Amino acid sequence: DQAASQATLTELQRRVDKVNASGGEILFITQRHLISMHMLTSVKLIPEYEREELMEMAMANNEAYLDRFKAELRARRFAAIVVDPLEFNLLGSDYAMGEENNAWARFVARPILCNYRADQTFAADRVVIYVPQETPTCP
Repeated sequence: DQAASQATLTELQRRVDKVNASGGEILFITQRHLISMHMLTSVKLIPEYEREELMEMAMANNEAYLDRFKAELRARRFAAIVVDPLEFNLLGSDYAMGEENNAWARFVARPILCNYRADQTFAADRVVIYVPQETPTCP
């Protein structure tokens, strides 16, 4: 639905502009193609926390990298995080991609969900904007 997708883009740009005006940072873990295709402007990318990089570090259990990521989440470095909907859902190793799912859930989704809450969801586009929680609440 082009109108709904345009509404999503408009709201994402509004949020980017709001975060920029306040001097904060907005982390795009996913949806980075919107920036490279100039559908969103004035976004400062944070390359070390792109989805594939996070996944590789989670699969490698790179403790130094993951500890830095968790510390930055606890410190609420980001005024907002844009990513696919997150769940803390562990699967058995007998599931296809179960180990990958579990690494993502443990090392990426859970730390975000402990420190950030869903503020706005665009279900049709599978995009969620997470914002810092006042009190950490972990799944």
